[in-house]
Amino acid sequence: PRRSICVGSWSACSAGIGPDRPGWHSRHDGSRLAQSRRPRSDNRPAFPSSSNSYGGGVGWVVITEEDVLPETTGGRVDHAGFLDAALDANVELLVLVPTKGEFREDAYRRRFPGARFASLPRRELVRLQFGLTPYVVASRPIPLDPVGLVRERSASPPTAIVSYSVRSAHIGLALVSRLQVPHLVRCQNLDSQYFSNIAGAAGPVRSTAYRVEATRLRRFEAMLNASRHVTAFADVSLEEAQRHARATTTPVLHVPSFALSSVPDGTTGPDAADRDGVVFVGSLDSETNVDGVAFLLSAWPLVRTRLPDARLSIVGRDRKSTRLNS
Repeated sequence: PRRSICVGSWSACSAGIGPDRPGWHSRHDGSRLAQSRRPRSDNRPAFPSSSNSYGGGVGWVVITEEDVLPETTGGRVDHAGFLDAALDANVELLVLVPTKGEFREDAYRRRFPGARFASLPRRELVRLQFGLTPYVVASRPIPLDPVGLVRERSASPPTAIVSYSVRSAHIGLALVSRLQVPHLVRCQNLDSQYFSNIAGAAGPVRSTAYRVEATRLRRFEAMLNASRHVTAFADVSLEEAQRHARATTTPVLHVPSFALSSVPDGTTGPDAADRDGVVFVGSLDSETNVDGVAFLLSAWPLVRTRLPDARLSIVGRDRKSTRLNS
């Protein structure tokens, strides 16, 4: 299945990075992300390949953006799809989950059998809005002893760290700086651009807060782009991956949403190329997402006139939008 192939591709695409091999730099050649050799000045460890990652109880530490359960948004479904794919590939996982409120570890163990979990309590303090660190980062604090936390729950050192969001990547950096293992950062969105966009539709006070957050996030993203503790980025959007590749010498991979593996009725899979389908992934508690779906629905009759068997799937939280239901 495609989702398992994607997990392997992260390892394969990054396997050439390391102290003994030339690095790879992703660039845009007009149609795709192409790999071109470029000398590297740092010694970033290679992301482990499938041949040496899964034996002996050694696996990956995955740091999520937020609670993965319940799977009510496109982002959460993408998180869950990745964890499913890694487990399908026999990767032993320790998943660190920044959580609000009670953490139901038993529910996670039932949903993802074989994985281990630990909760990282989030902070929602007003004073965090006034610091130099982005609020979405500061509200996910680094544990006092992150390596000790991993050691308590893992029989052997991990072979890699996966920060499954820019917003939790600082926790991955804290682990990698001490463990010296490969570190992959998943980019769901270009967060600084996202906050700039929603600032334009907000009232005066919120707009100011969003613009300040966008400025702080741009600095944070620039730090990640230059960090020697990031082995590779994996961007959901092809367009953003192409732009990202021009902003960093760290490899940037385009890895589509793992939410596609959860679309019902066989829309995806080995023979998915033989079907005509469109998948929208995004929670519908965002007015910009509602606008996008409304436009897609208005255009869909035109698509069906050309492709009568075309199928539209919408993945994400349904907030019972009057606009969409009508």
